[in-house]
Amino acid sequence: PWATATAVTFSVVDITNTVVATYCGITGVEEAVSAPGVTIAPNPFVEQTVITVEGAGFAGNATLVIRDLSGRSVRRQVFTAPSTTIARGELSAGHYVYSVEDERGVLARGALQVGPR
Repeated sequence: PWATATAVTFSVVDITNTVVATYCGITGVEEAVSAPGVTIAPNPFVEQTVITVEGAGFAGNATLVIRDLSGRSVRRQVFTAPSTTIARGELSAGHYVYSVEDERGVLARGALQVGPR
């Protein structure tokens, strides 16, 4: 990975337009070189869907974490191939967020929807 950094300078000015403080620093964002793309199809789904991780970032052993909108983890599924089937199981109809994670951290995030039966 590489990072993008930029120098930042800003001043705090009071009501009389007098500079009361000046701050300098560097801020940056680490960027992934070849982050994988994630496809979920169909989405929304009723009984099952297929998740596919594409790109050089997939190391062959990852975990799909599905959370409800309150952030509670409702499903964790390990997969070792770039494509795996996710069965609905006990998931209620509604909106969920997912993350694909490996030992390096979060590879991708997104949303999925489970339709009514």
